[in-house]
Amino acid sequence: MASMGCFRAFNLSSFLPKPPSINPALHASTLSSRLCTREEVRHGFWKAVTLKEPPYIPLEQMENSECYGTPYNHETAFPKGALFETWEWTPWNTTTGDCDLTKWNKERFCSVMQDHYSNADDKSTVVIVGDSLSMEHYNSFLELLGLKFILQKWNSKVSFVRYACDDQVKLVYRGDGRFVRMPTILATDKPNVLIANRGAHYTNDNEFEKETKQVIPHLLTWQAECGSSCAFVYRTTVPGHPKCQEFDLPTTDTLGMEERIANASLYDEGLLEKWHWPDYKRQNELAQRLFTEASIDYKIIDGYDINILRPDEHRGGKTNSDCLHGCFPGKVDTYSALLLHILLEKVEERSHDATQTRTETTKVSMTGSARNAAARLSSRDVLARGPKYNDFWLLISRRLRLAVTIVPKVMCSSIRTALNRLECGTNNNTALCSVTIVPKVMCSSIRTALNRLECGTNNNTRCAEVRKNRTLATEDVRKMTRVAFVRDPFERALSAYENSYRNRFIHINRCHNMIVCTFSEWVSELGKNATSTFENEHFLPQVNILQLDQMRYDYIFRLSSPGDQHFFWSILCERHDSIKVNIAHHDTNETAMFKGLEHLTPETFEILAKLYAKDLVLWKKVLHYGTLRDPNELTLYDYYNRKAKVK
Repeated sequence: MASMGCFRAFNLSSFLPKPPSINPALHASTLSSRLCTREEVRHGFWKAVTLKEPPYIPLEQMENSECYGTPYNHETAFPKGALFETWEWTPWNTTTGDCDLTKWNKERFCSVMQDHYSNADDKSTVVIVGDSLSMEHYNSFLELLGLKFILQKWNSKVSFVRYACDDQVKLVYRGDGRFVRMPTILATDKPNVLIANRGAHYTNDNEFEKETKQVIPHLLTWQAECGSSCAFVYRTTVPGHPKCQEFDLPTTDTLGMEERIANASLYDEGLLEKWHWPDYKRQNELAQRLFTEASIDYKIIDGYDINILRPDEHRGGKTNSDCLHGCFPGKVDTYSALLLHILLEKVEERSHDATQTRTETTKVSMTGSARNAAARLSSRDVLARGPKYNDFWLLISRRLRLAVTIVPKVMCSSIRTALNRLECGTNNNTALCSVTIVPKVMCSSIRTALNRLECGTNNNTRCAEVRKNRTLATEDVRKMTRVAFVRDPFERALSAYENSYRNRFIHINRCHNMIVCTFSEWVSELGKNATSTFENEHFLPQVNILQLDQMRYDYIFRLSSPGDQHFFWSILCERHDSIKVNIAHHDTNETAMFKGLEHLTPETFEILAKLYAKDLVLWKKVLHYGTLRDPNELTLYDYYNRKAKVK
């Protein structure tokens, strides 16, 4: 059993197919195409692409760089008319067309700045603040806008100004890795768009927190003054990759990279203690926590999640040990595309908020039932749900920024208990959670983990459930990760039968529980009284509960999939740093799996297949489009198919 600790993303490479069909979970949106959420953007892979030409051709590379040949010559490095082979960051959910990641486009950037992030004179200012890593971003930004980058070596006081978009956009770089100059920068430059990063010059957590907190009042004042015409973007810091010369390709192994970065044997003496590369992840999270607690309006460029997977394409080579900085053009160009994506995302949010304000204004003039009806409709809009969405099964965790539709007999009690305790507990950090995830036994895994994690004394109020806590009905889940688990319909039915003797709410007329009748008799009665039986939520089809035409989910996971379980835990784990996860390997032999099922007659399966026809369609989709099936992921659906083939 291997201890995995708490980490940002599990290594899914052993569970997932290779690009481009890769997708950790099926996105079940029935709505129109949309911009990828941050959660979707940060989870992806580097896809090999061939372009007709490079995005730009720098006349020179930075000092001592071994990028594209030594010595660098732009004519030989990028021959005229030659194709350009590179890598493109690709969120999982873009591979099925479920969301869009904005590609860099100079004209579109200029248009967005002029239309949405400009002052009264139609001019705007973009300021990038940080150390040499932010200077890299600035140089890449200049090149993508048709300008030439700065060759000057970085120092803590360096500043540059350039103009783009027909001189309508002022581009400023300020060297300030510790935010000491930030108050002056905000007051002097008055940015419309601010991109900040603490950089690679390590300070301990106390100093980091102190310096970040000192700038927060100035950020709040700036945001209050510039209002909707400004945007604050924080870019997380990517550590270097020790011995980067050993790599010439991206990787898909986040955990492996984090372990390598923490391996002292890969550093020359004293460098690990000097650079503190393994500490960047923790301090990235610390900065975000401080901004959130101070109610700063900010967006994130997840440089860490994306470029930790790029141990290649550093400046270092045979004569240069620089495994921190990158090449031009290269992986750092992704930051400008993500910046454009974020700016467009904020424009959409403003438009939605304006529509919501108009709705609220209209409500003021209404009275009685008409006003109540408008309020209910408004809450649905805010939640990115359809107007007919029934939130009876919706569970929300403000702490984890998670919205889960709980389907009875599909981890219902597990997730409900866990998140209720997270939301209701009053003593939430007294115990360290260590949980063993056993494939196919995820219910007890989650229940055990989060019961230990949350030691609150107020656990019976079920305050995370919208059905019990109506104050959650207007929570904006657009900014949350929306998740649901589905289960093989045959196994869900069998599970209900097996639990009927200890759960008084699971019963069928004339066949009260498994002690009274066999499973085949149970199913037969279910088929005879489907309409009345479906009034019991334990038998209600999963599609009726999920309401796919009314709720847009970020992920629909399979209960039986180890890969989906791991991915789900990666979402929870990164949001609560006291979770530790152990993964127990569980091998399933097909013969053993299906042994003892001979009593299940074809008629039993056919009744269930008819009753849950829509659930079977959904199950087939998540099998086909979702995470690649592990060889050990066998369910009754497979037994049903095998029997059908024999027949």
